[in-house]
Amino acid sequence: MTTTALILGTVSICVGILGGSLSPVGLICGIVGIVLGAISIKRDHLLMDTAKAGFVTSLVGTVISLAATIIVYTLPFIDLSVIFDFMAGKFLR
Repeated sequence: MTTTALILGTVSICVGILGGSLSPVGLICGIVGIVLGAISIKRDHLLMDTAKAGFVTSLVGTVISLAATIIVYTLPFIDLSVIFDFMAGKFLR
């Protein structure tokens, strides 16, 4: 389980950085990795370092994938013309 948590954390980081429509897949991988990492920390005393690394990578991957998912799915609904007009007026004076 420790290795699986580490692999899922790495996958969630990679998918989160790449972004796009696969961001929810990275989010799911990160959450499953967090659960497996937490279970492994309690059970495996010999592989404690790998379990902690799997937990941390899954946590980081979940945060990155969550941010990418929010950006990808909310960006089309944000009106950016107001920001561009403000910046154009500010810098062109």
